[in-house]
Amino acid sequence: MISADVLKDFENTLIPGTNVPYSHICSWAVWGQAKVPASSFLDDSNIVFPPQTDELVDVLHTRVVVVGFNPVSAAKAGRGHWTSFHFGRASRDERLAETCRETPLWGCLMTDLFPPILDSESCNVDGVLSRKKAIPEGEESKYDHGANIAAFEKSLRLAGVAEDASVTSICIGDASERWG
Repeated sequence: MISADVLKDFENTLIPGTNVPYSHICSWAVWGQAKVPASSFLDDSNIVFPPQTDELVDVLHTRVVVVGFNPVSAAKAGRGHWTSFHFGRASRDERLAETCRETPLWGCLMTDLFPPILDSESCNVDGVLSRKKAIPEGEESKYDHGANIAAFEKSLRLAGVAEDASVTSICIGDASERWG
């Protein structure tokens, strides 16, 4: 079980090299009450992160971690705590919500492999990492592989995952699978 103190740590700890707290790029696989049957993947799915209550905190866990590639526009735009994976229709968050609803994934930690790289197009990041594209000027430190892995691991530690713990990871997308 995840405590309210853990949530506060995510909100108060900045990703190295940024002024962005981990709670802007990490979230939990919980969404608002379903507006449609769980078998539907319609655009009107409720993708809002629910209010922080004792009932919410009781379902959060780290037995499974959903891993994206890099944070997208919600984090870049500074939309607030816990909006990553709960934001835009363009990123199809409603499909993720309905895939997780009423499964063991419900309540799991969701984070990204490359937290400091805020880019809504993962193909840009993948292109730089695979040396097919140049690193954007002034962003060299954000593409340091070791620093990114350390930032990813920090998100796991903030959630209480021990270094030697065995955790099931589910990568979202080809890029996160390839680089994870």
